[in-house]
Amino acid sequence: MTPDNQTRLVEGIGSTIDLSVAEATAAQKALEEQVAQMSSHGRNLEDSLRIAREKIATLEDQASTMSSHGIGRPHVFQLRSPGTLLPRMPGPSPCSVSRPTLARFLPYRARYPLASPPERST
Repeated sequence: MTPDNQTRLVEGIGSTIDLSVAEATAAQKALEEQVAQMSSHGRNLEDSLRIAREKIATLEDQASTMSSHGIGRPHVFQLRSPGTLLPRMPGPSPCSVSRPTLARFLPYRARYPLASPPERST
């Protein structure tokens, strides 16, 4: 092999190595970016999952509170007259009006206010 051929061969090998190093460096940077992006997505997913779990826990607490107070159970309310739901309570009404009488007048509550509007002084 002549010295010129050896020089060309060494230069070719050197440029091939340089090209391979450049490609490897670019590939490494791309992989690092992908890992960073996946890590970020993972953190975002973990945060979303944590928030969803907190919301579920809050809703379960609210449902538990509502059920312990008797709110939200269909058997707690019963229909007394068309369009009127009254809570079932044992004993007399707390306002000393019988329940049937109260149920009869509740539909009129919206049309006739309990207190008369204040009069204007002119």
